[in-house]
Amino acid sequence: MIFLGLLSSSMLYAHEIDNILQEYNKKNALSQKTIDENKGHLVLFTRERLERMHARTLKDVFKMTPVIYYNENRIALPDPSTSGTFEPYRSNFIRLYIDGVEVTQGWMGSGVMLYGDVNIDFVDHIEFYFAIPSFDSSVEASYLTVFLYSKDPKRDSGGKASVVQGNRGYNAQTLSYGEQTEDLAYMVNFSHTNAKRETVNNGTSTPLSRDFERTQLFSYIKTKDQMFHLQVMKKNTDSLAGFSWDATPLESEIDYLNLHMDYAIDFSEHWHAQFAYDWLKTDIRQSDEYRGTPFTQNYGELTWADALGSNTFYGEYKNSTYTGEVTYRETIADHQVTAGIKGRYKKLDSFKNNGQDM
Repeated sequence: MIFLGLLSSSMLYAHEIDNILQEYNKKNALSQKTIDENKGHLVLFTRERLERMHARTLKDVFKMTPVIYYNENRIALPDPSTSGTFEPYRSNFIRLYIDGVEVTQGWMGSGVMLYGDVNIDFVDHIEFYFAIPSFDSSVEASYLTVFLYSKDPKRDSGGKASVVQGNRGYNAQTLSYGEQTEDLAYMVNFSHTNAKRETVNNGTSTPLSRDFERTQLFSYIKTKDQMFHLQVMKKNTDSLAGFSWDATPLESEIDYLNLHMDYAIDFSEHWHAQFAYDWLKTDIRQSDEYRGTPFTQNYGELTWADALGSNTFYGEYKNSTYTGEVTYRETIADHQVTAGIKGRYKKLDSFKNNGQDM
């Protein structure tokens, strides 16, 4: 009886300790510091939930959201709202933020274009906000805002490496290192993915390919009142149907090189400033069989207008996006007051068609 009593007491005590630890972890999770109900209807993916899902990319998370699902368009870009027709991109109402700073593109208008299937090894938790966002979070109109928050070196100090091998030759490698010192914290995350994906039958001897190879760097350094991010991504893709009217391209490849930098500073408890720069280079290689039908004579052999009626298109786009904001925030009694100014400037730096400046 004494033995059974001690055993029962020990089990109850251990169970109580587990409950206390779970409650502590829940209350001290990083997500508790970033959730903002004013941004819309929240769907939260905590770190624990992401680990249970074995989510490796943002694509895996999109598939679990209750309102919108992950899809790709006819040029193999992440495009949850695609209709499968010839429009280049339909999901520019979805905005993507990393550590509170929007990652955007001047070409398609949304960072989801490249980051919709990004490796999330550097991510602690993810917040999806549906409905119209507040001035606090949005520079441009949007219906869905996705916030990725990176891991904190206080909790994830030191280095980590991982290798994933899948079927059809899929492989991914990640390497990260973070450290917290007395004055600053920093993290560097490097990943490489080579995705050999299932082909799509188009009725010809050459099925459509969606393979891609992506190399990405995510890094930040922050102090008590300042933060700087540097992100670089290179993604070489087989672009599925590409610009072919009948989805039978002879060649369909698009390569992307993306750079994102941002700097934020808190001047005081109330004043905050933030500046971001996004640059994208796009190399497009498309060709299709020359038919010379009345339809293609009027509309071109390829869907993209810049092909100018030709059955080949080798284009290079470079564009830049500049974003800045200065905001003032103060809480008075039960009311939160926010004021400020935000602006964005998009620029087409250059466009070449078949090596010629346009």
